[in-house]
Amino acid sequence: MKLGARIIKTGIAVVLALYVATWLQLEPVFFAAIAAVLTVQPSIYRSWQHMIEQIQANVIGAVIGIIGVILLGNSPVIIGLMIIVVILINLSLKLNGTISLSIVTVIAVMEVPEGDYFTFALNRLILIMVGILSSILVNIVFIPPKYENKFLLHMKEAVEHITFLMRQMTDQELEETAYRQEKQKVMDNLKKSEELFELYQEERTYRKRSKFQKARKTVVFKQMVRSMHKALDAMHALERHLYTSEPMQKDVVDDIKHQISLITAYYEKVMLKYEGKIRIHHPHEKDRGVFRGNNHLLERLIGLHQSNEDKKTQEKDEAWLHLFMISAALIELANQLDYLDKLIKSYHTYHQEGEYSRS
Repeated sequence: MKLGARIIKTGIAVVLALYVATWLQLEPVFFAAIAAVLTVQPSIYRSWQHMIEQIQANVIGAVIGIIGVILLGNSPVIIGLMIIVVILINLSLKLNGTISLSIVTVIAVMEVPEGDYFTFALNRLILIMVGILSSILVNIVFIPPKYENKFLLHMKEAVEHITFLMRQMTDQELEETAYRQEKQKVMDNLKKSEELFELYQEERTYRKRSKFQKARKTVVFKQMVRSMHKALDAMHALERHLYTSEPMQKDVVDDIKHQISLITAYYEKVMLKYEGKIRIHHPHEKDRGVFRGNNHLLERLIGLHQSNEDKKTQEKDEAWLHLFMISAALIELANQLDYLDKLIKSYHTYHQEGEYSRS
């Protein structure tokens, strides 16, 4: 089990909320702790973004709770009814993410003894606001998120797994269980990369140079995600069409294997260029081996189609279709990687980071 930054920040937010509530002599302090837990967000931007929604949810819960307890009392049935009303109001206002906080506020406010309802409700309202503000403060001050590094880590792992899979698929030596496990790792890393990319986009920068740099990085990262999707498409095409009930000719399969070897090596090389571990040359040139291999596959495809015209059989039609699907997927992947290569070179032209070098 991994101890992440958000877990640590949640703990710190609870501690801060409890101390502040105790210092302000508010009771019971656990309401502040609950509010802090419910409102910790994965990024600073989302903390600010959700603060207004959280305040609205708190006010809605408090108002409904006060109205309910004054007009109907605070029996368990009435509290349950008021919770239903609060949920419906939040849903109608599209405040789905703050329903839990509203429910906590309703319960806190409706636990009213006989006496001054408004003073009691205000005390609970302040307690919950202490929890909300504590979580926001902790998110800003403690362990600022580094989504760029996490994104690159997961993307690098996804590339390692998918290039390994594509190479192994042509040899049919990987066991089915191992194949499924490796494929799941690719999917998990891609999903996590997309989540981290979204969080990275939400981060705000204030210096002009930093804004330009982040804008270029965002374009590069977006293309990394798109390239990974195309790599998955290529892997699925290989999975469905490389080895079928009517196997391709050995020389055609050998050509596909060679092209996969070139493309996967190019994929790894492009990622290493971003890290600054491979020299970047200017101006940009297409990878000759990869695109020569693409042309060769197209020639194979055209030749097979022409032979079908001369002697059309169902077997040849199927072989042509399988080769077409594989060729299309590999060519599209190569084009996306070439575009990623261009973007990385352009990025490093303007922003010299790490230990990369240019010539």
